[in-house]
Formats: sequence, C-alpha cells, structure tokens
Amino acid sequence: MDKGKIQTFREQLTRLLAKYCNESTMQNIDSKLNLIRDSEKDLMAQAKRDAELEGGQDLVEESFVYPIIAECQLLLPKKEFLGILTEIANLCVDFGEYATAEALFSNAIETAKDGVRYFDQAAEALQKRADVLLRQARWDPAKMDLKESRRLFTRTKNEIGIGKIENSLGIFMAQQGNTKESVAHFKRAASLFEKAKQTDLASTAYMNMGIVATMSGKFDEALAAYERALPEFERAGDVPRLAELHHNLGMLLLARAEMDSALGQFDESLNYASQVHYDALIGLASLGKAATYARKKDFALAHLFGNKALSIFRRLSAHLSIADSYKVKGIIQRELKHYDVAELYFHTSISLNQGYNSPLNLGEAYLEIGLLRKECGDKAKAKQVFQKSLKCFQQVGAKHNIEQVRAQLGSLKN
Repeated sequence: MDKGKIQTFREQLTRLLAKYCNESTMQNIDSKLNLIRDSEKDLMAQAKRDAELEGGQDLVEESFVYPIIAECQLLLPKKEFLGILTEIANLCVDFGEYATAEALFSNAIETAKDGVRYFDQAAEALQKRADVLLRQARWDPAKMDLKESRRLFTRTKNEIGIGKIENSLGIFMAQQGNTKESVAHFKRAASLFEKAKQTDLASTAYMNMGIVATMSGKFDEALAAYERALPEFERAGDVPRLAELHHNLGMLLLARAEMDSALGQFDESLNYASQVHYDALIGLASLGKAATYARKKDFALAHLFGNKALSIFRRLSAHLSIADSYKVKGIIQRELKHYDVAELYFHTSISLNQGYNSPLNLGEAYLEIGLLRKECGDKAKAKQVFQKSLKCFQQVGAKHNIEQVRAQLGSLKN
C-alpha cells in the first residue's frame, strides 16, 4: 500500500474528526487508537519474525476507519454522528474506496431513517450512495436511491439537495445516452445552485454540460462550458474538480485531434489527481494519455498507460472505464497489425458496454472494429458493423461520431 496515500488519508480523516469532535472526544479516540496501533505493531513484528510473512493492510484498515466510526457513534449526538459518517464516506470515495463508501452511506441511511428531523441527512446519504453506484454502472439501484433522495429533499424543501439530485440525474441520463434530458437536468441543477449562491456546485453542473457537449460533437459549446467552470475551481483551490476539468479538456482536444494539447491537459489532470490520490481520475487521465499516444503511434507508451488505467479501473469496479480500456488496447493491437488480438479486445469492450447499457461507448467500439474489418478487406462485415455503430451514435445524438461513421460507410462504396 502506498504509504503517502495512507498518510494523506489519515491527515484528512483527522481534520474531519476535529470538525465534529471536541478536544475531550478527540483525546478519547486518540488514546484508544494508540493502544490498537501499539498492540498490532507488536503482533505484526512477531508474525514476521516467526513466519517470515510480509504483512500489510489496506487503506481503510490501516487508518482504523471502522473503529473510529464505532467510537464516534458512542460519543457523538446522532446528528453530528451522521455528519461525520457521511463525510468519512465522501473521503473514501475520493480515495477510490467505493465498497467502504457504499457501506458507510448505507449505515447513515439506516441510522437516519427513524425521524423526520434526519430526513436531510438520509437524503444526502442516498444521493451520495447513488453517485457511487453510478460510477460502477449499477443503474437500477442508483435510480432508486435518487428517487427516494428527491422525495426526502422535497419534504424538507432543500433546494440545494434537489439541485444535487438534478446533477446526479444528469450524469445518469448522459451515461444512458439520453443527452437532451441530461442537459435539462444539468441546467436545472445550475439554476438551483446559482439561486442558492453555491457557485462551486453551479460550476460542477456547467462542467458536466461541457462533457455532454463533447459527447454530442458540440466542441465550441463544450469549451465555453469548461471556461465558465475553471475560474471558480481555481479560486476555490478545488483540486479534485481541477483534475476532472483538465481531463475533460483533454478529451475535448483529443476529439478535435489536437494531440499535443490533449497530452498537456491529461498531464495537468494527473498532476492534480496525484496530489489528492484521486485514483478514478488518475485512471481516466492515464487512459486519455493511452488513447492519445495510440493516435500518435507511440504504442509502447500507449500500452503502458492503458495497462495502468485498466489496473485502477478493475480495483474500482468501474465497468464502463474497463470497457474503454479494452477498446484502447484493441486500437493499439490493430495498429500493430495483430488483428485477431485486436478483435478479441474490441469484442470484450462491446460485451461490457452491452451488459452495462452504454450506447455511446458501444458505438465507439463498433466503429473501431469496423475500421479493423475495413483494413482487412472485409467490406461486407465492415459495413454491417459501421451501421451498428451509426445506430448507437444516432441514439445519443453524437453528431461528430455520426459524421465519422457516415464517411466510413461512404468510403466503402468506392
């Protein structure tokens, strides 16, 4: 386990404890944790000496997250306990500990369910759990959580909370390929956030609009959305959001075939993501670099960054990103003329995208396998696959991709 990552996690966890616990409570928790650390250190030293074992624990166990939560439940009033429980879960999301985050959000939901005065806390935990589920393409439970969260936020007339639901629904709709409805949700979210003077949240909604605009091939509109969001993230020093925005700018520039500029943005994203050990963005920026290097025909670097990304996505159970990684691996192998290997990777991507209902990503995988069939001289199969790709892109209104496929279909007539 990365010791720097564990140290950063512990520091942020300590700040959360100080936010909710008075000095006496902090001393109580520290005293018990020190007893645990001393005891386990002695046991680990003995185990290594006796059995020559390489011991090690994951980030959550190394940081004693569950013992801390158990002690907080005993020492804190219920409202404060729900607050720290949800914030620790958010911290786990930031560090890629999705399974633990989901469990903690579920704990908060269960703890808050027995009273109207805790509706806001229950609604927030439901919305946050839905975001974790969306990251893993678990659509149905995510939708159920968002529906219940909206109901509770509506009961308490919490407009910021409702705005967060609108933003999450926008993400859900975008990933399902419903770009028009997605944009409508993001616009409603931005309006609610601006009304509440939550400029950071409004900027996140604008960034999400930029992602959808890139998907739709509206590149100028996407750039305008990112430029609208960037100053607020910089002013606030919001490192995770800066990592996301620079990655999204990289994807926009890659779509515009501005390779060197795209690499610069992915490097910026990696720089910010590495500062806060934001594994999901480290994976996405690495995959962006892999795709860019593949386009530049630097296949060794493309392979290196692609495998780095795939390793992260597997650990996070980020299924759609795993599918994207296999698509990039297929592109590399096709360019190397390893057609059988490339086709296997493309079919792997297609299978995952079909299983998790991602029409845009599915269309991209079909496009790549169509290019492979064309390169192999199988015009009939290429046409068949391009038509499948076109259907997917038409479903999501991906204008740029539609033009690409139509150009390929046109070239087969010659």
